[in-house]
Amino acid sequence: MEEIIVEQGTYKIACAPNILYSGGIGPCIVVGAIYKRRGYMSHSDTPYMEELDDLLRALKRDIKDRTKLSIYVVGASFDIDRDYEKPLVDHYVEEIKRTAVDSRARALEKILDAGFITHVREERCGGVNINRQLFLFLGEERVEIIEETDEDLLFSSEL
Repeated sequence: MEEIIVEQGTYKIACAPNILYSGGIGPCIVVGAIYKRRGYMSHSDTPYMEELDDLLRALKRDIKDRTKLSIYVVGASFDIDRDYEKPLVDHYVEEIKRTAVDSRARALEKILDAGFITHVREERCGGVNINRQLFLFLGEERVEIIEETDEDLLFSSEL
C-alpha cells in the first residue's frame, strides 16, 4: 500500500489498496472521487482548475455504473493574518471570501456540466483559517476529511 500525495496543480488516479492524499488544502479546491476501489483526485489552484477538467474527463471515460460513484469537494477556505491593521484586514477578507465563493461555485459548475453533480456525497468548503486534508482509502472505499483551525495547529505545535 502506498500513500500517493496529490500536490497542488496535479491530478492522479490510483487503485486499491493505495491511498490518495491531498496534502494541506487552503484556498485550493480538491475534488476526490471513488469508483469501485479506484480513486481520482485533483488539487486545483484557483481560478482555472485544469486538473479538475482532466479528472472529469477521466471519470467520463472510466465510469460505467454511476450508482457506484462518490465525489467529494473540499477547500476554498481563506487565511486571515491577524497582524494586519483592521481596514486592510477587512478589505483582504472580502476579496478572499469572494475568491473562495467563486472557486467553490466554479468547481461545482464544472461537476454539474460533466453530469456528476448528483454524485457529490460531501462538500466542505469555506471558512476562515481552516486547513483541510482529504484522504481516499481505496482498499476500503472510505473517505476521511480532516479539519484543523489555527488554534488546533498552534496547540499541536506547542506539544
